[in-house]
Amino acid sequence: MCEERAHQDQRRLDELNQKIAAKEKKVREERTRIKAEERAHQQKMRDEAAALDARLIEEKAAHQQRLQEEERKQNEKTAQALDEQRREQSAAEEAAKAEGADLD
Repeated sequence: MCEERAHQDQRRLDELNQKIAAKEKKVREERTRIKAEERAHQQKMRDEAAALDARLIEEKAAHQQRLQEEERKQNEKTAQALDEQRREQSAAEEAAKAEGADLD
């Protein structure tokens, strides 16, 4: 009877050890899964940050290009106004010369 009891106890002990081993395996698998999810999330955050950085660089470049285009247009207007002013001044000088020549 003692042997039978010892066998039953050993079977229970083996069953409990198997249950413990199964639970430990589940815990390891869960930790592995969580770590994988954390790595994936971190990579996703890095990718999103890189995309935002790239977008910011593109927007800055586009803004700089718009500013340069506006400056170029303004410079053209200024150059045209100066040319017009020079033409008017030349025409006035020519008219003054012609008027002076008529008086002689």
